[in-house]
Amino acid sequence: MKKILLIFTLLCAFTLSANAQDKKAVAVQKIDATVEAKKDSEELTKLLNLNSTQTADFYRLFEMKYKMLQENLSDDRKMILSQNIDAKIKASLTADQINTLVAKKDLYNRLIK
Repeated sequence: MKKILLIFTLLCAFTLSANAQDKKAVAVQKIDATVEAKKDSEELTKLLNLNSTQTADFYRLFEMKYKMLQENLSDDRKMILSQNIDAKIKASLTADQINTLVAKKDLYNRLIK
């Protein structure tokens, strides 16, 4: 009886420990999405001189993008997400702003992929 109780106690202890580590990993992923979204929106704002409303809109767009990318998406879903992000960026900017952004290929590719 003592052995059964000891085994049960150890099993519970290991289970609780594993669950606590999983929750920490999820929290770190959420922080990364917000940090990356903020970085991308600030860089876009500096390049294109966006107003605060546009900056906030792009922040939400990029935050959604990074949260979706944290899920296990297939390559097709990633391509669709990339096309949607590209369309939303282009719909929000003027022709001159789009040309300026496309000229910065590294930034443009990072924002849509």
